Amino acid sequence: MIGGVVQARMSSQRLPGKVLREIEGKPLLLYLLDRLRRCPVLDKVVVATSSRPSDDPIAAFCEEEGVKVFRGALRDVASRFLAVASQEQLDGFVRINGDSPLLDTHLIEEAISIFKAEAVDLVTNVSPRTFPPGQSVEVVRVRTFERAYARYTTPPEFEHVTYHFYQHPEQYTIRNFSARVPYAGMHLAVDTQEDEARLAAIIRGMKQPHWMYALPEIASLYRHVEAQRKP
Repeated sequence: MIGGVVQARMSSQRLPGKVLREIEGKPLLLYLLDRLRRCPVLDKVVVATSSRPSDDPIAAFCEEEGVKVFRGALRDVASRFLAVASQEQLDGFVRINGDSPLLDTHLIEEAISIFKAEAVDLVTNVSPRTFPPGQSVEVVRVRTFERAYARYTTPPEFEHVTYHFYQHPEQYTIRNFSARVPYAGMHLAVDTQEDEARLAAIIRGMKQPHWMYALPEIASLYRHVEAQRKP
């Protein structure tokens, strides 16, 4: 069983509360969940947030949307994933960032296809990165993750979940898949107000429901928006 685990928190430094900020009348996190719910290769979707009071709105939002939520340590994000994997009896999980509202779920399908076909510990499209931020996908084998977590000792390992794997590639079987066309300079994660404004403009340019747009079409809209912004 493979689940999508979305890490989300309200305490973003650059854009506080960004995962629930409304873009064109809809919370940013809902765009992502709209897409994940329609991903046929995910057996379940869980939002992993912190137990801090500041993240109560995320838990309340998930409850309203009928989405499972797990709450744990703020800084030890890896422990949240470990707990979700155990609680949901997952064989593998897809690590998904909550600030990626237009994540192309075809990338999840490609990653899980590789994961099921090959004896790998981690399938990734970020090492090296050829897809834009906001289109990052990692599929992690749970039994490997359990062993790896026992070796975590540094803050980056606990906070960034898969950091340890990339620091010790000789200890794991890692498979990267790459973009077939260039996306250099494109940024589809929402980290700043500029990103938020760009995303809103992209969504306004859509003539169909947003989940019907895959990365190539989103990239085309992105380029159009950027061209309009230039003097």
